[in-house]
Amino acid sequence: MTWISLDPPALTRIPAWSGRVALGESVITADPLVAPAIARIAVRKAAAGHAVDALALDANYIRRCDAELFAKGKSFHAK
Repeated sequence: MTWISLDPPALTRIPAWSGRVALGESVITADPLVAPAIARIAVRKAAAGHAVDALALDANYIRRCDAELFAKGKSFHAK
């Protein structure tokens, strides 16, 4: 698995990262232009009347969050 982060050292300095490396995982730097591109899409959707209240939003993760992955040195894998 390859991780993507704006700050790869933030992941690789976590003690549990060595276990990820042992599994063949790596981390690459995310393109910093991704967030502005997402913001432009949001502005277009809002202008078209497709805005929703923040409380109505629901996250759709493709993997567990870092807090779950690195909690207490345990590893969880999303299926």
